[in-house]
Amino acid sequence: MVSNANTIFRDFETDGVPASGPHSPRKVEIREWGGWIEQLHAGIQAGGGLVFQIKAAMTLGHAANQMAWVIADPVTANNGIYQKLGGSGAGSWVRIGDLPYSFIRASNTGAGTPNAIKATSVMPIPTADGAALITVNVTDHNTGPATIAFNGDPPLAIKTSSAHDVAAGGLQPGMILAGYVSGSTLRLLTDQASAAIQAAAEAAQAAAASSATNAAASEALAKKWATEAENTEVAPGLFSAFHWAQKAASYVLGGIAAAIHGAPAKATPVDTDEFGYANSASGFGLVKMTWTNVKAALKAYFDSIYATAAQGALASAALPKTGGVLTGAAGGDPGAGKLNASELQQNGTAIANAKYVSKAWVVFNGIGTVAVLDSLNVSSVTRNTTGLYVVNFTTPRPSADYAIGWSVGVTNGIVAARVTSKNTTDFAISTMNSAFTGADCAYVSACVFGA
Repeated sequence: MVSNANTIFRDFETDGVPASGPHSPRKVEIREWGGWIEQLHAGIQAGGGLVFQIKAAMTLGHAANQMAWVIADPVTANNGIYQKLGGSGAGSWVRIGDLPYSFIRASNTGAGTPNAIKATSVMPIPTADGAALITVNVTDHNTGPATIAFNGDPPLAIKTSSAHDVAAGGLQPGMILAGYVSGSTLRLLTDQASAAIQAAAEAAQAAAASSATNAAASEALAKKWATEAENTEVAPGLFSAFHWAQKAASYVLGGIAAAIHGAPAKATPVDTDEFGYANSASGFGLVKMTWTNVKAALKAYFDSIYATAAQGALASAALPKTGGVLTGAAGGDPGAGKLNASELQQNGTAIANAKYVSKAWVVFNGIGTVAVLDSLNVSSVTRNTTGLYVVNFTTPRPSADYAIGWSVGVTNGIVAARVTSKNTTDFAISTMNSAFTGADCAYVSACVFGA
């Protein structure tokens, strides 16, 4: 039997396998195939039809309605059945249908990708569903759903016989796909590539065998962690549950006291050191506490005792006093035997925050450049103009509803002073002469009470 053109002129020695090397057509096969074409051509002509190798060979010197085939044009779309329109020497040839081939072999040379195959064929691929059986070779493993485009036409989704996407790895090099056009898909004749099913089964078998081996190893290791003999390592530096149970039993049998007595001594505990004790709130179960927790608990306990004692002593006036007044530094450690004034309280309110304690005061010389002689909670004094001074707080007041007491020296003709503005961040005071115009004052003092 004469080999067909796709076999004689295939690209590779083993069809569809680039690694097999390029194929050189044999002349004897070419001659056999050419003779067969010539016989076919002669037979068709004898029956009144024409056969052309290429469309360009079709001349107009034929009668109207003459039928002809174009079978080997390099442009795939030019191959087909034609009819002559118009009389001899005029008109044109019109393609009216595909060649009646029920089998078309396409070639995949690897021009596409594993999931987007590109193939060519000598004959156009019929657009009608199921018009021809199409075969095509595979050159790569697919990694997911795949498509195939014939002769540059729109790609067709490759579907199994049951209309599912092919599985990853279902297309393998050297495989020949067989199917037919169905709408926008190439429907394969088989439901799934058997190689992919076999590969999946083999992989599952290997995974099962590996899991069985690992399970056996895990079982043996679990037994070692549970029952390995005392003082025998399961892993470097690690021992079994039985080992530690034996150690615990030896401590119990030997006595906890003996264990504590024989432990190394440590003179000074650190915050992360731990102490064990019986928890009465949970059936005297064993619990632990760090040295940080111990110190905090002791401080809370003794602070409550000392606070109660101090309150009682203050209430009974038992503490030493000088002139009936308790004195101390404003902050920090006032020294042995002294009280810190910032910590004194009256009815739960710090005395330093009480309304009858001044929240800010200042004494300054306002002649020329202002010189602050002494102050509390005052960051600076600014002379805005003659006799007008702005006193700025270090810590702003919560509101401007505070009271100000002030006094001025009678030098430089000063006879009066008044507060001109109050804000949470500052207040202004003006000093005046006998004409009640602004005049600088050598001595100005002011004190803030309230908010």
